[in-house]
Amino acid sequence: MEVVLLGTGSILTTSLSSCAVLDSRIMLDCGNGAVKALRRNNIDPKSVDICLITHFHADHFFDIPFMLLEQGLRQLRENEFIIIGPNDTKHRIINLFNLAYPEDWDKIQSQSKLKVIEISEPRQVFQVYGYDITSVKVEHANYDAYGYIVSDGQFCAGFTGDAVLCEGVIDITESSNIVFADMSFENPSKGHMGLSDIEILMNEYGQNKRIIPTHMTDNVRNVFSQKHFPAPEDGAKYSL
Repeated sequence: MEVVLLGTGSILTTSLSSCAVLDSRIMLDCGNGAVKALRRNNIDPKSVDICLITHFHADHFFDIPFMLLEQGLRQLRENEFIIIGPNDTKHRIINLFNLAYPEDWDKIQSQSKLKVIEISEPRQVFQVYGYDITSVKVEHANYDAYGYIVSDGQFCAGFTGDAVLCEGVIDITESSNIVFADMSFENPSKGHMGLSDIEILMNEYGQNKRIIPTHMTDNVRNVFSQKHFPAPEDGAKYSL
């Protein structure tokens, strides 16, 4: 199992928006710039079979039209392209795509073999293409937001998405070998964890698993690197 962090930043940063790809097949969020980041990391966007959406903010969702173009513009996929996300995911995908390329939706939907699965429970398990994917409800202000645990049967990688330190984040951490966790600020703020929360997770679980910060402002990246270890940059790779 290999995880590549395509982006490690939050919105107003020099780094790309937080996004990851696992085994070149599963994308965790698809925010602005995510598809080009795949190419920069020598990953063919057409190799992605599954896209997991944590919530609908633009920096986690707005490259979906470009991913669908990669999947279905010049080719007919042999297998389904699966997007898993919160309630209303399909409706939002259609609206977003029609804002961008309204004349191409029917063709893209058909040729990409798009299948949208909407999460209906606080904790839900999906078995897709040999992976067990568990969605876990997390707290992110008043938004419908989820983190994910992805298992290949041997290892588990956890992704909190945008979240405060909550039961969902603890669930993801305890269930995973490595966790990629929201660390937007030095202190918790506006539905996000801060450096102090990451330190709590590191102190509690760091002896048995790796806690990797992402979704960072430039300032908290620098502070974390000075206190602990170099914070990951865009393109960082982790193997399990």
